[in-house]
Amino acid sequence: MVVIDANVSYIGGMNMSEHYATGGKFEHWRDTHLRVEGNVAATIQELFAKYWYHATKEDLYQEKYLPTGETPKYEKAIMVQLIHSGADTEWETVRQAYETMIASATKSIILETPYFIPPDTIYSALINAALGDVEVKVILAGISDNLMSRNASFTYFKELLTAGVKIYLYETGFMHGKSMSIDSKYSTVGSANLDPRSMSINYEANLIIYNEEFTQRLEHAFAQDLLNCRQVSLDEIEGAGFFAKLKWSLFRLLSPLL
Repeated sequence: MVVIDANVSYIGGMNMSEHYATGGKFEHWRDTHLRVEGNVAATIQELFAKYWYHATKEDLYQEKYLPTGETPKYEKAIMVQLIHSGADTEWETVRQAYETMIASATKSIILETPYFIPPDTIYSALINAALGDVEVKVILAGISDNLMSRNASFTYFKELLTAGVKIYLYETGFMHGKSMSIDSKYSTVGSANLDPRSMSINYEANLIIYNEEFTQRLEHAFAQDLLNCRQVSLDEIEGAGFFAKLKWSLFRLLSPLL
């Protein structure tokens, strides 16, 4: 997160490292990050102040850090909601938000994440959605910086594919974006991965954007990403060799250590 003058903020999947711009050891680095203005930036700054106090015991709830002047007037105001969770929060808010969003879908779910070791509740929600005739598409990192996560994710594919979920592997660079859209109506972008640490331990923050125009722009980006993907088939998973399946299962057992 970056907050400027309590009025402009950046939030999403990008960290401050050169390879996010150059691709590093990958052909390129694909990520999703948002720039937002207005009241939500002050809310994100409030979250930053909480994290800062947790780390340093310095209080940033001071007048000099508050927004100054009148709130700018925007031609198009979009309703957004900040969600966050971490090791010291009472509820696993990000996980619960994903579950609620997936369960609310009636037409489509489009999901991008680099690391896919979903909690049982989200895993079941995706299967239930697909079985309920919701179109579910998932883009994952086909070339990963985390071999344990990549291999463990394959153990989830068979049931998802059998239920009708379409799975794609992004293979011309590293897919690091974390986003999801529901019914082309609303969406979320942020830092959270679909893995145990992001859903229960890590300090993560996402925005939920309640706007069809923005969500459709996000889905257009997804369609462009598909051009750099290959689709995974059920035959591919069922036909994998014994040692490949053994490797996937061993990494699945070790996945709580991620």
